[in-house]
Amino acid sequence: MTLISKLPADLEDVEALIKRRKNAEMKKDLWRSIYRDAYLYAMPARETFTWHTEGQYKNRRLFDSTLQEATYTAANTLCALLFPSWQNWADLTPGGGISKDMLDSKPEIVAGLQAATKMFFAYLNASNFNTVISEAALDLQVGTAALSFDEGDNENPFIFQSIALSAIEIEEGPNGSIETTWMERHPLGRNLLRMYDGLEMLDLSAATRDKITKKPDEKLHILQGEVFHPKTKKYFGIVVDLEGGPNIIWRYDYGPSNPTIVMRASKCAGETYGRGRVLLALSDARTLDRMQEFVLTQAALQVAPPMTGVSDGVLNPYTASLTPNTIIPVASNADNSPSLRPIELGGNFNITEQMMKDLRERVRRTMLGPEPSEGPVKSATEISVADRNRLWAMNGEYNRIQGEGLAKIVARGCFILQKKGLMPRFKIDGHTVTVKYTSPFATTQNADDVMNLEKTVQAILGLGPQLGEQVLSMGLKVKELPAYVARLNGVPESLIMSDEDRKQAMKDAMQAQQMAQQNQVQHQGAVAQAQNVPPPGQGQPPGPPPPSAAPPPQ
Repeated sequence: MTLISKLPADLEDVEALIKRRKNAEMKKDLWRSIYRDAYLYAMPARETFTWHTEGQYKNRRLFDSTLQEATYTAANTLCALLFPSWQNWADLTPGGGISKDMLDSKPEIVAGLQAATKMFFAYLNASNFNTVISEAALDLQVGTAALSFDEGDNENPFIFQSIALSAIEIEEGPNGSIETTWMERHPLGRNLLRMYDGLEMLDLSAATRDKITKKPDEKLHILQGEVFHPKTKKYFGIVVDLEGGPNIIWRYDYGPSNPTIVMRASKCAGETYGRGRVLLALSDARTLDRMQEFVLTQAALQVAPPMTGVSDGVLNPYTASLTPNTIIPVASNADNSPSLRPIELGGNFNITEQMMKDLRERVRRTMLGPEPSEGPVKSATEISVADRNRLWAMNGEYNRIQGEGLAKIVARGCFILQKKGLMPRFKIDGHTVTVKYTSPFATTQNADDVMNLEKTVQAILGLGPQLGEQVLSMGLKVKELPAYVARLNGVPESLIMSDEDRKQAMKDAMQAQQMAQQNQVQHQGAVAQAQNVPPPGQGQPPGPPPPSAAPPPQ
């Protein structure tokens, strides 16, 4: 990653870059309405598609908070299952191109990757990753999340920053992966030079320099892009000055690693942006919110009902308002014509409450919230099966998030550490080195394999104590079973014995057994010598002959 003075020829055309960004903005505008509604109902405090002043109250339109509660619960569940804080949720392991014989002959390969994993997570947990990824998890409930992963200094090499969905436009490559991102930014003039490494006043236009000097607290207008160049297979950072240009004022070579990471929960073929579970629950949330508004209005009318009052005036139906604590003038109230009479109000609260209860359950079920605790007590098996079914329902979305987000975070982090000389150089391509996820979600996916193994072993042992053990030893590699189960349950490789470790353990056990036998023989010999008894295996020592038997009496 270096500052450069010249981009590839096809990227130096500033007008072509602005046109590309305009096309991406037009595609983004197609999603603006649905994304704005999703944030209004699920996360009104994070809605930035509509202009707001800082600190403005954004939750004035909602009457029901079911979707908000379910969204934050789903985001926290996502963080706990995919990237739990202060835990190693992935391991760097040898890829498919490295044979088992090579690993056995060179154990330093596995040891080096384990050390690299430990180093990566040490720097990751010391950074602001855990605070930023929680914001991305919330955006993923709507469908698309973005964050920047920049390089820092040697003490803190990882710097993360959340990117609002309303601020970024994305471009897909031919295979559907995100390759290029654009952001139109308005930084303060005094902050511009600090935002981009190597940018100097001489790189700016005269109008921009003059504004920064005379009005440093006013906002500038720039365009920032991370553009993928397919010919060189590199990512280039580009900043275009729209204030006094347009002209390119900053060029940066990121190499094969893109600092902007975009994740999508799920997507439809032919679409660029993602669709999250909030969009699935949005129709029920709208209906529920409207019904809650009616219920609150009905309750207010019941507490302070509008009244009709006798008046000589004429009732105008266009100006009459059925709101609490109002009086509607009428010619007569009948029934002895009292001066004031409450208006009779209808409504069946039982039906309304049941409908709202069903809607709330559907919203929580769509957001894959926890099962309700009402009803009979469930057994441990029923609870585990319910949790497993919920994880199965998350499988497609979580796997996509791992591929588009977590894999790129690991690759980007290793790239930065290798560039700084803090980690040995290797390539995470699946052939040489691959990423193995050890998060709670990944380990629960292996639960079925463990259960199948348990059923198989129990079925074989059910044949009888002798026959079962014989069939088990003849049909399965019993010595390999502990390591297999340990790997499925996410036990670190450093705690799993290798073939050499097992051979050494067997050798040590045989030596210990021989030493125990020798010690036992020596102990028995010492006891026998103390009691004047020959040790085992030796004849009786010579001694006086036994006395002859006395002759029988006459």
